[in-house]
Amino acid sequence: MIGKKIFLSSMLITCCFSSFGQIKKMPYSAWFRQPVVENTNARIHYDSTHIQINSSKSMREYQKIVLTIYNKKAEKLAMHYAYYNRNSEITTFNARILDDRGKTVLKLKKADIIDVSASGNNDVTDSRLQYAEMNRAKYPMHLELEYEKVYKKGFYSIPPWTPQEALKVQVDQSIYVVNYPKTMPLIPLNNCLRATNFRKSNK
Repeated sequence: MIGKKIFLSSMLITCCFSSFGQIKKMPYSAWFRQPVVENTNARIHYDSTHIQINSSKSMREYQKIVLTIYNKKAEKLAMHYAYYNRNSEITTFNARILDDRGKTVLKLKKADIIDVSASGNNDVTDSRLQYAEMNRAKYPMHLELEYEKVYKKGFYSIPPWTPQEALKVQVDQSIYVVNYPKTMPLIPLNNCLRATNFRKSNK
């Protein structure tokens, strides 16, 4: 079930979309020990996106994902990436491969990060792509991926919430939080989710 909540305060509005009524925090090792649905290629244990809008020109975007890849069919999920352009800057770009206990096996090094133009085919853009391949071709493979992007010269939209990006991927928890000023109303656009309840409450 998909739950949606908006919490109002005197200065700031927080909009929270969650694939569960309550996000459960637990040690990584506990996540990795949980039973898996049959024929699952990968599992998203925790997917969290936080958007902080300060003004029409200033926004911070942070994402963290903890997942397990079970076979080669889901290897594309091991590519960690983030787009940016002249209006934005990637301030954090981290990735780790973990063992069954949640301990770090391999940590992304700065030299492993590739930065290329996002232009392709007939499209020309000033956007760029920063990415790193974290695939060791040894399964199951546990990953922690995170990035932070800061907009200082304006932004055109906020990133979409996509709890499940591929077929046969089990999603345990996914949360999308937007903090924004009351002077900048947020209008949610629901294209795919059946749940449409949208509640507001003063806090």
